[in-house]
Amino acid sequence: MSHAKAWNKRWYFLVGLVVLMVVGGAAWMERTPLLSWIYVRGLARADEGNQAVWVERVAGLDGAAMPGLVELLNQDDARVCGNAQAALSVLSNRWNADDPRRQELARRLADGFPRFSQVGQGSALKVATSWLTVHTTAQPTTQGTMRACARLLQEAARVSGSEAHAAGLDLAAKLLAHTHDAEMIKPCQDLTIACFQDAEADNRSRAVELALNPNLDLAKPAAALLNDSAPEVRRGALLAVGVAKDAVMTDDLLPWLHDSDAEVRRLCELELRERGLQDDQMLLGRLITDPSAKKRVGVLDYLHSSGNGNLDAAVWLRHLSHDPAPEVRFAAIRAIKEGGLDELNDRIDQMARNDPSPTICDFARRCLNSHGKAKPISVP
Repeated sequence: MSHAKAWNKRWYFLVGLVVLMVVGGAAWMERTPLLSWIYVRGLARADEGNQAVWVERVAGLDGAAMPGLVELLNQDDARVCGNAQAALSVLSNRWNADDPRRQELARRLADGFPRFSQVGQGSALKVATSWLTVHTTAQPTTQGTMRACARLLQEAARVSGSEAHAAGLDLAAKLLAHTHDAEMIKPCQDLTIACFQDAEADNRSRAVELALNPNLDLAKPAAALLNDSAPEVRRGALLAVGVAKDAVMTDDLLPWLHDSDAEVRRLCELELRERGLQDDQMLLGRLITDPSAKKRVGVLDYLHSSGNGNLDAAVWLRHLSHDPAPEVRFAAIRAIKEGGLDELNDRIDQMARNDPSPTICDFARRCLNSHGKAKPISVP
C-alpha cells in the first residue's frame, strides 16, 4: 500500500470520527428535551397505578420538564391535570423556597392561568398551596413565594369556575396564616367576595367562614348571605352577624326564628339573646314574624294581657302597622287608637295617605279626625 493511500484512509477515519463525535454530541445535547417530551407524554397517560413512576421520571429532568407540565394544564381532563399537578408539586418542592426556578414556575402558572381549563386552574392553585404546606424551619416560606401565591389568587378571583374557587379558598387560608401584609391580603379578600356568588353552596359556605378572619374584615358583606338558599351558608352568615352587629338590625333578624333549618333558628336565637332580648320579647318576635297572619295578630292579645312593663307596645304596634296583610295593619291602627298611643299618629298619618288598601286609608283618616277612641269597625 502506497504512502498516499494509507494517508487517505487515516484522513477518512479521522473525518468520520469527528463527524461521529459531532453527531453524538448533538444527540446528547438534544437528549434532555427528547426525554422531557417522552416523559411528559407518558405522565399525561398515566393512571393511578403508575402515576408515581412517571412523576419521578419527569421530576428527575428538573426544570427541563416545566414548560411541558404547565402546558398539560390547558387540557380539560382531571386525570391529566392531576398528574401534572403531582409532578409540578414534587419538582418545585425539591427546590429551595427562594430558588429562581420556583419563581419562574409561579410566573408561568399566573401568566397561563386564564388559558388553563377549569380543572387546570384548580391544579395550578393546588401546586401553589403545596409551597405553603411543605416547609420546615430550615426552609421557611419566603416573601417571594407568598407574593407568587397572592398573584395566583388575583387570577382566581377574576374567574367564575367553582374548581378554581375551591382551590383558591384553600390557598387563601394558608396564605393568611403566613402574612399580615395588606398587599397580600387584598387578593384573599377579592377571592372571598367572588366566592360569595359561587354556584356551589360549599364554596359559598367556606367563603363566609373565611370572611370571619379578622384580617379580611368581610363579616359585614358576609352577613348579606342570610337569604342564601343553602342552610349551611345561612348558618355562617349568622355567625358573621355576630361579629358585625351593625350589619343587620335586631328587628330584621326576627324572621330567621322561623328558618327551615334548626341550627339557623338556634343561632338566630343565640344572637338575639346576646343583643338583650328577654323571653317575652323573644315570644313576641316569633309571633310578629310568623308566616300566619292570624298568629301575627295574636301579638295584640299578648300585649293587652301580659301587663309586662318591659314591653314597649308602641314599638311592636309600629312593626305590625307595616305588616303585609291588610287585616293585621287594620288591627294595628285600632290598637294604637284604643291604647291612646299618640306617638304613633305619624304612622297612622302615613297609612292614611299611602296604604295600598283603600279601606285602611279611610279608616286611618277617620281615626286621625276622631276624638278619643276609634269606633269599632269590622276588620275587612
